[in-house]
Amino acid sequence: LWGVMSGVHDLPRPKMWARQSPERYNGGVAISDDGGRNWRVASNDLPPTAATHILLDPASPPSARVLYVAGFGRGVFKSADGGATWTLQNRGIEGTGPFAGRMARDRDGALYLIVARRTEDGSYGNPGDGALYRSADGAENWEKLKLPEGVNGPNGIAVDPGNPNRLYLAAWRRAIPAGDGFGGIYLST
Repeated sequence: LWGVMSGVHDLPRPKMWARQSPERYNGGVAISDDGGRNWRVASNDLPPTAATHILLDPASPPSARVLYVAGFGRGVFKSADGGATWTLQNRGIEGTGPFAGRMARDRDGALYLIVARRTEDGSYGNPGDGALYRSADGAENWEKLKLPEGVNGPNGIAVDPGNPNRLYLAAWRRAIPAGDGFGGIYLST
C-alpha cells in the first residue's frame, strides 16, 4: 500500500495557498508492507511536499511499481521503483510551482492532471486559472487541454473505466458580477 502525507505549518484550510508559500508545506509518501498496520516514509528523495494524490500504474510489474504523486505547489513526481526514488515530471505544465491536485489514468495508460486555480477573485483567462493536462507518455510530457468555457477551477477528474473517451471534470464555481457561475460536473465524450 502507498499513501500520501500532507501537512501545512500553522495554516487554516481551505485557503492554505493564499496565506503561505508551498515551500512551507510538508508531507510526502508512505508505504505499508503489512496491509496498513505499519507505515514507513517512501519519499526521502522528494522535497517537502503537500502530496495531494498518489496514482499507481497497474500495468507496472510488482518488482518495479510505477507511482505518480501530485505535489501541491510542486507538480508531478514519478517513481519507477516503488517509491525508492522520485523525479519531477513537469515538462509542458505552464508556470512555476503548479498547484497539482488530482490525477487519473485511463485503461490505455493516458494520465490526466488537474492543476488548481490560484485565485478566488472571479477573474478568468489569466495565470491564476486552473488547468487540465494530459500525458500519453508516462508523465514525460504534458499537453494542456481546453477547459469548458468559463471554467477555471477544475478540482477533480475521472475517466469512465469502460470508455477512455468519457471524461468527467468537477469544477469549483467562480464569483462573477451576476453571481456564482461555471461550476459543477462536466462531461467530455
